[in-house]
Amino acid sequence: MPSLAQPPSGASGNVTDADILWYRIDRTQRDKTGEARVPRGKVKSTAESLAEFRKLRSTVRHFSKSTREDLRGRRLQGGDMQLYQWVLMISTHAQRHILQIREIKAHANYPKS
Repeated sequence: MPSLAQPPSGASGNVTDADILWYRIDRTQRDKTGEARVPRGKVKSTAESLAEFRKLRSTVRHFSKSTREDLRGRRLQGGDMQLYQWVLMISTHAQRHILQIREIKAHANYPKS
């Protein structure tokens, strides 16, 4: 979770909520994740991965529903979005992967023989 220790910046940034939400469903721009975020050897099974995903999703949902922090008035450190928009991004990130999986499965060479 991003730290809320810094005071609110009041700056809104250049990114809109619609930009955040649209990016998660628009697959015309295909970005690769940063090398540090590639999950190598961290998950031992599909069940473990799913359990971890559900746990993290639950944490984000609980945080977003229970916090009294000004998420609109705080910017993600080193980024161009508000913490509120970060919560939007995280909440829709799984949808982007679902669309990615559907594209892979629809490819003529899937599954590779």
